[in-house]
Amino acid sequence: MRAIPLLITMLALAMPISMIPAQEAANLPPIVQQQINGATIVVARLDLSHPGIQQLSEFFENYPDPSGWFGLKPEGIHTIFRGLEAARKNAPPRVTELFLLISTHDLPANSLTLAIPVAGTDADRAAVAEALKTVRKATVETVKDGIIFSTDQGRARRQPAAHSPRPEFTAALAVIKQSPIQIAVGLDPDTRRVIREFWPELPAELGGGSGKTLADGWKWLALGLTPSPRPELQFVLQANDGSSAESSAKTLAALLNLGMSTGAVNESSIGALKKLLTPTQQGDRLILSINDTNGGTQKVIDEFAEPLRTQLHRNAVQKRTVNNLKHIMLALHNYHDANKTFPPAANCSPDGKPLLSWRVHILPYLDESALYKEFHLNEPWDSEHNRKLVTRMPAIYASSNITARQRTQGLTTYLGISGEHTLFFGLEGRSIRAITDGTSNTIGIVDATTDHVVNWTEPKDLKVDPKNPHKGLAGQLERKFRVGICDGSVRAIPDAITPQNLRRLLLIDDGEVVDPF
Repeated sequence: MRAIPLLITMLALAMPISMIPAQEAANLPPIVQQQINGATIVVARLDLSHPGIQQLSEFFENYPDPSGWFGLKPEGIHTIFRGLEAARKNAPPRVTELFLLISTHDLPANSLTLAIPVAGTDADRAAVAEALKTVRKATVETVKDGIIFSTDQGRARRQPAAHSPRPEFTAALAVIKQSPIQIAVGLDPDTRRVIREFWPELPAELGGGSGKTLADGWKWLALGLTPSPRPELQFVLQANDGSSAESSAKTLAALLNLGMSTGAVNESSIGALKKLLTPTQQGDRLILSINDTNGGTQKVIDEFAEPLRTQLHRNAVQKRTVNNLKHIMLALHNYHDANKTFPPAANCSPDGKPLLSWRVHILPYLDESALYKEFHLNEPWDSEHNRKLVTRMPAIYASSNITARQRTQGLTTYLGISGEHTLFFGLEGRSIRAITDGTSNTIGIVDATTDHVVNWTEPKDLKVDPKNPHKGLAGQLERKFRVGICDGSVRAIPDAITPQNLRRLLLIDDGEVVDPF
């Protein structure tokens, strides 16, 4: 898993790497050749038989990004890998590789096109197509030589662009043909013209000089990536001639300096990393290699990959938490619209015993009506029947603070605020009018600390401690805790907020003004 951040880091920096001796031109499958046209700028190939590709799939599963990538959320990319893996297990010889194609029409990052060669019969191709149709907002076309997967919803309605032979892609892929992940980049004439016109002179941050070299001084670049067990990264920049290669080297050196100045790298390591990441010129090519032999892999992992992994983890936790809390708050408001109050903390038996949490009663407003109907609402959460439903906790309640095992056990840290003068106090639901302090100044739900984890169906929440309102909240990622505000918004509250001010936010009708924080 440690290899994947290395790959993502180097892709982001787009640093040139090593050269493999020139080999024969790569033979692209017919389905890929047909998709390449004059606007294509990237052709990437993944060898699905390589064990490291599974790590790539796991990376997208573990670091979901709601913003999406080329029109598809990374968890959707994981679903693609999972579908192809299932197809390979059923018919290994028929699905061995995947091609990603990007054209200027796909930018900025609004669609994704995959070409997947499938050997065998029409039935084989249909089976693979069916395995991929679980990904939402995508079209899957079965063609003569395989499957075309695209998130471009208008693709099927448009006249396909005319095929254009682009020898730079086959040349680039040929020099990295041994790598399980191969990426070839080549610019079309229009893109080169735009670069010339936009940057007639390169800014000092990019090394200065004429923008013509950046636009026209190179033919293609090739990036070869090998995940574990022996991570390796190879890259070749093919320039037009030796002079263009020298100019490109200056631009890359400037980009390297710019990257090192962001503070992402320890100052003591900058010198060694610059030496490691500086390409060498061999005639009309720039070459660099990162592998175990030269010690580069571990150095990049230590200085780039681990900090990046940490940041990606933080971003994933924050985004998942914010997204979940927003959906829960929306469900609470939809419940209010239908019932004129927010749900009570729990429904109760005739003798006043709490039975099932509010988290159960908003299920119909989270598109979980079928699950809601399975509960026996007149029984407690831990009755023989209702306890069987605990492990079927909806994903929206899978808070980021808990482990994967706790998720399967139906545990969550998304809690309502309870206690006197709070949203979830008493046997009856509170209306918006009862929140006299204002919905924008009142916390309704929180992502609590792990020591306050509960079964999601259990009528148990976070009771405000007047003497220590930070209890159950403070001490989380980046010294902030995420909360759902009663107006439906989600905010990050710093641990440094004063106890008095936090108490004001937790109570719905204390009449005290909330200070800025």
